[in-house]
Amino acid sequence: MTSQATLNQEQLGPYYHGTSARFQEGQELRGPGQEGARSFDPPHATYDPDRVYYTTSQYQAESYAERAARVHGGSPTVYEVHPGEGHEKDPETAGVKGWDVSYRSRNPRVLREVGMRE
Repeated sequence: MTSQATLNQEQLGPYYHGTSARFQEGQELRGPGQEGARSFDPPHATYDPDRVYYTTSQYQAESYAERAARVHGGSPTVYEVHPGEGHEKDPETAGVKGWDVSYRSRNPRVLREVGMRE
């Protein structure tokens, strides 16, 4: 786990979660493997279904939101989230130029709906 003292400026956020699920301010997000899950993170090589994935890139979050809407229906949207327990770099994208802005944790909370830029 990454301590707040060792986070660089990029890692301080803001953090964005792109989805087609609807959430309220203050709501805790749950990974697809957790009870009460409503997050649609797609599986990948180091995917952990007990985690929710988010990014410091609003552009990437919008891309994830559009994909979620195509796969699961609904309207794409982006939420700003506060990292939860176990906040860490996504091991699959760590060190990958342009994609090393992805993180994951067990229970991030929605701060606000950001929506999609035009």
